[in-house]
Amino acid sequence: MIFYFSATGNSKYAAQKLQEAFGGEMINIAEAVRRENFLYGTAQDEKVFFVLPVYFWNLPDIALEFLHRVEFEGVGPIVRAVLTCGASMGGADRIFRNALAGKNCRVEDVYPLIMPDNCVVFFPIPDSEAQTAMLRRSDQEIGRIVGAVSRGETKGRRSGAWKGLASKAGGAAYRKMKKTQKFWVKDSCFGCGLCQTICPQSVIVMEEGRPVWTKDRCTWCLGCINRCPAKAIQFGKRTEKRDRYIHPIWK
Repeated sequence: MIFYFSATGNSKYAAQKLQEAFGGEMINIAEAVRRENFLYGTAQDEKVFFVLPVYFWNLPDIALEFLHRVEFEGVGPIVRAVLTCGASMGGADRIFRNALAGKNCRVEDVYPLIMPDNCVVFFPIPDSEAQTAMLRRSDQEIGRIVGAVSRGETKGRRSGAWKGLASKAGGAAYRKMKKTQKFWVKDSCFGCGLCQTICPQSVIVMEEGRPVWTKDRCTWCLGCINRCPAKAIQFGKRTEKRDRYIHPIWK
């Protein structure tokens, strides 16, 4: 069983690679939260993975909501996590372990997986050559993770206390930043509605052929910005001249 949350494809791709190696059902966390599906049965020796992105050295709010509410009935599974990140997972592994503490499961390993960053609000997107190199290295790392799990090895990482403090500061910044007031749309928008369809928290609705953000906060996955086919969705003044990032599986 593989639980994943993905805005621009990195975590979905990693989840698919794990499914190819170990089988099991893939469960989209955004859909599970929307449908209030939080109870799952696991079979003896079933491998359970979570594949999640790292935001601000933290986990997305929607993923944390799921982690806090998920329950496993029957045989308590051994859980492993792969955390996709642009440079470092910080102390996100500690946050993951704490979220599942006291539940009917045991967290075995947490693996960071460096992939191209989609945070166009703060950073320029890596060029295509850099993206290709990063994705090639991430494929190699996924292979190492699959090998370690297959051999029953414990190869995950545990971050130090100072990274936990860094994640605490990052979490404060994340909670401050994830407002929607600065999203806006250029005239190049042709009303396809993709942003409304993919928004994990149903924050976006189409009104007169244009997206409107109906809540003052969201999980800030930036899928709407990066996946807009017209590059029409912007955030403040920083994104208009920057490229977008989508994993090749969604291009």
